[in-house]
Amino acid sequence: MPRLNSLKEMMVKLITWFYTRTEVNYQERKLNKANCFLMKTLIILEEVAMALFSIFIFSTLPCAWWWYPVLILAPDISAVGYLVNNKMGAVLYNLFHHKALGLSCICIGYLLRNDSWILAGAILFGHSSFDRALGYGLKYFKGFKFTHLGEIGK
Repeated sequence: MPRLNSLKEMMVKLITWFYTRTEVNYQERKLNKANCFLMKTLIILEEVAMALFSIFIFSTLPCAWWWYPVLILAPDISAVGYLVNNKMGAVLYNLFHHKALGLSCICIGYLLRNDSWILAGAILFGHSSFDRALGYGLKYFKGFKFTHLGEIGK
């Protein structure tokens, strides 16, 4: 009979382990969903802050305020590469939507004391930040809707 008891105990332990494991997984999933929402919100706020920083940089320039909303969509002209193919589209899009390009232009502008470089950098940086806040990330060669932030529309 000791063998039956040990088998019974093993089954009870297995069921208990499975139940607690599933309960933990359920709790972890619930927590992961909350963390995921919190992280996405945090990233969006960070991107909005960077976009506001680009507006601040723009405000230091001797330009009329209406130039910012007029030029903010200019980097999207890089999507014309998608008329050739997905790879060309992704390369051009990623080049003009990389924040390092915008920051580099701003730095070059301040070093050369050239407002045109600063303006171009502020627009590129601000546009990229707004795009990322809206969920449009850097593109994969697979197609326009496949980004480093996930698939657009999902």
